[in-house]
Amino acid sequence: MKKRLLLYCILVQFACIALAQPGNFHFINFSAKDGLPDKFVYCAEQDNRGYMWFGTGSGLYRYDGHRFVHFNSPADVPGHSISNILQAITKDDAGHLWLGGLNAVQLFDPVSGNSGHLIFQRVIMPKRRMPAY
Repeated sequence: MKKRLLLYCILVQFACIALAQPGNFHFINFSAKDGLPDKFVYCAEQDNRGYMWFGTGSGLYRYDGHRFVHFNSPADVPGHSISNILQAITKDDAGHLWLGGLNAVQLFDPVSGNSGHLIFQRVIMPKRRMPAY
């Protein structure tokens, strides 16, 4: 009797979970003909004005619902180790976008188009003995 009750409870729980899942997803695949030449989008964020921002292997793209606009990092110049490969985007309370690349963090103001960057240098930690517990 206990096994049947347990089985019944498990089936009811799975049924509730299955019914609670939304089923109407709508995906749009963008390509180079739409203005997004990269095959991979690593991150996305929506700003305070409703624009969608996408981090790709070739930089930052803004989508306004109709077209894409490409933004290059001014810090990405030959001879520097900063890359336009954006792996993370987040928005702060002021509406600025923080862009995380392979070895740099950039602050981007979507209203003015100005950006700044922080370069991370390799840090060598001194060897320390770990305490024994």
